[in-house]
Amino acid sequence: MKKLLLALAVLCLPCAAYADITIGAYGPLTGPVASESDYWKVGIEQAIEDVNARGGVLGQKLKLEMMDDACDPRQAVAVMNRMVTKNVKAILSGSCSGAILAASPISDEVGIPQIVTVALNSAITDHGWGTVYRMSGRDNDHARVAVAYLLQKARGKKIAIIHDKSAVTRGLADLAEKGLREAGEREVELLAINPGENDLSPIIAKLKNDGIDAVYLALFMREGGLFVRQAKDQKFLPLMVGAQPLSLLEFKRIAGDAADGVYVVNQKVPEPIPADVIERLRKRGHVEPAVHTYINYAGIETLAQAMEQEKSAEAVRISVALHKGRFQTIMGESGFNDKGDSSLAVGLYQWHGAGLVSVQ
Repeated sequence: MKKLLLALAVLCLPCAAYADITIGAYGPLTGPVASESDYWKVGIEQAIEDVNARGGVLGQKLKLEMMDDACDPRQAVAVMNRMVTKNVKAILSGSCSGAILAASPISDEVGIPQIVTVALNSAITDHGWGTVYRMSGRDNDHARVAVAYLLQKARGKKIAIIHDKSAVTRGLADLAEKGLREAGEREVELLAINPGENDLSPIIAKLKNDGIDAVYLALFMREGGLFVRQAKDQKFLPLMVGAQPLSLLEFKRIAGDAADGVYVVNQKVPEPIPADVIERLRKRGHVEPAVHTYINYAGIETLAQAMEQEKSAEAVRISVALHKGRFQTIMGESGFNDKGDSSLAVGLYQWHGAGLVSVQ
């Protein structure tokens, strides 16, 4: 694929410049995880505004074409087909692995590079598309951090893993179960809840009766928040380690004070993020910036630098730069390996009060 990209790049040397460079973005603006758009949408919009305020890219302004996939694979396919007709030069995609997996063959077929910012499913980069890159860690990276901490604190004890039957949470749950069993843990329960379920007291009562000592919550914000809050109400207080969605304030809002002490596997955020960037993100959005905000901001920074490095805004040349380049972003220096996965690190955080504190 790299040889093909290089060959096409040579053919594109005389390609014409455009008045604006259109960047596409799609993700769940509506649907079950629409609250995540409070973060990723703001990060993308502010990054484009900041790039343009500095003079744009190659003397041209970035223009955003944003569309809603509602976290639905069928809608994502329709969105991607529309995106292609908008002459976008590159695409950022959101958090729903199933939607991204459904839409990516379309952008790959026409050679448009896509940066996946927070979706974890390993299949996204394992598939072999030569135009798909991932800023966040893979699901196996996240599961590995969770398993390591569970083994550190609860080895030989009873551990439960809970998911909500979605592709990404089931994937995380399966990887965590595999990691724990390979480490010799035998008392591991794998349980599922239904998306949208409100009363989680039956599953909490079962875990309490089973004497569970630690729980890995492979859940989204709503279900994770409800579980943690209702578990505290039932005085079920095991060690809790959550997946990346539980890093967002929507989880804290639902869980309330019960969130305190919950551990979360999350993309590592370098400290400090530039204060002026944080201030602009705060003014644009209505929630405190979080990792989803920063990593989407970094995705636009990466695309802008890729175009500058190749001195071209043509899609195929952007892909060439993404394959070989290194990029300085608010998330730190990053690049992509042969599969398209990023070098950015994954870490462990814990909820304290209104925010997350780094643990490792």
